[in-house]
Amino acid sequence: MSRITIVVDNQTAHGLAVEHGLALAIDSSAGRFLFDTGAGAALLPNVAALGMTTDSLRRVILSHGHYDHTGGLAALAAAVPGLKVFAAPGVTQQRYSCHPGQPVRELTMPENCRQALETTAEHHETADFTEIAP
Repeated sequence: MSRITIVVDNQTAHGLAVEHGLALAIDSSAGRFLFDTGAGAALLPNVAALGMTTDSLRRVILSHGHYDHTGGLAALAAAVPGLKVFAAPGVTQQRYSCHPGQPVRELTMPENCRQALETTAEHHETADFTEIAP
């Protein structure tokens, strides 16, 4: 049986940091996985507040390259040697929000997270179904 814990989101339980973004801890018989890393500031404090350790987060799945889903990657990669990251192709490409009548906003993965992905973490970009644990 698997269990999903919300680590970061826009609304949260008392005692946890709130930020625009998403990070979910997925516990399964194969271990603990992190799905996205939030915008950055709330990830590690919430991991600690939830009684988790960074050592338990050995694999990360990045759903896409927006800052609010990848912003915690640099801090996590610094805390977890050998972190493995699985992401869709092009996760580091520049991304923008363009809506009529509104200024263009950049949504790209933060530079420090891109650098961590390329230099610190073991990363795999895949567009296909990929086994990440037995």
